[in-house]
Amino acid sequence: MLPSSVKNKVPAAVSADADTEYKDYRSYYKYMCLPLGRYNLNLFDSYGDGWDGGRITITQMVNASAGCQLLSETLLPPSTGKAVAFAVTVGCC
Repeated sequence: MLPSSVKNKVPAAVSADADTEYKDYRSYYKYMCLPLGRYNLNLFDSYGDGWDGGRITITQMVNASAGCQLLSETLLPPSTGKAVAFAVTVGCC
């Protein structure tokens, strides 16, 4: 869960997902519009055994059928978390 001081600084769609618990062996898709800029994403694993093949991928869509990957990350054991950065830009591809 994000502290309220942090939730006030990120788009509502992002902070709303920060309280979501994701289940094993399922795919989740979230579409949102982020303003141009650099972002930091904190990845967490409460048990410290990594994400067991789980992955987060962030893609910037350039039109209805094409996009470019901005980030693709996972947590390998032993890890309880890490911070990664990505940027939303115009014409990334």
